[in-house]
Formats: sequence, C-alpha cells, structure tokens
Amino acid sequence: MDSDVIVLVTEPTPFGFHDFSLAVEAFSPLGKPMGAVINRSGMGDSSVRGFCAEQSIPVLCEIPYDRAVAEGYAAGNVLAAMNPNMESVFAKLRDAILAIAHETAHA
Repeated sequence: MDSDVIVLVTEPTPFGFHDFSLAVEAFSPLGKPMGAVINRSGMGDSSVRGFCAEQSIPVLCEIPYDRAVAEGYAAGNVLAAMNPNMESVFAKLRDAILAIAHETAHA
C-alpha cells in the first residue's frame, strides 16, 4: 500500500499476457500508477503492448531476450554488470519509475 508506483513485469507470450492482465485487474483498485516491463522482448507477440496502449499503462522498458544474459543470470551474475546494454536498460527503467513517482507526488 505504501508503494508510489506498481511495476508489473511480463513476457510477450500468451501465458505472460494472461497473467499480466490478471495482475492489472488485481492492482487497479489501488489507484496507483502502473507501468510495465516487458522481459524477453523480441519473442512472442504484441498482445502485451496492445493491452498497455488500451489501458494507458506505459511500457517502462523492454529487456531483450539474450541467451548469454539468461545464462549469466542463471549463474547468479548481475545483469547490468554483464552487458553495457543491460546497464542502460535498467537506468532507463529507474528513470521512468522516478518520473512516474514524481508526477504522482506533484499531481
């Protein structure tokens, strides 16, 4: 309840979309701003993006699918430290969350 922003992470697959839509339905009554992170982007379909557009949920960032990154993560490595592109993805995510929190605080 004390959260300023709800960040929902999903994958662009039918299963991911189904769970994502249930999560949006569950969290909407809280009246908090929401944003989406699409993990493993580049796979699956565009259902998540279309739903986000319809529901006015910003896509905060997309984490591209990369087998080497997945293997590194499975081995316990920090994603941002493994790949300079990942560092910029997470910096963009941080900045997007802070911007939404700032807008909400000043609304």
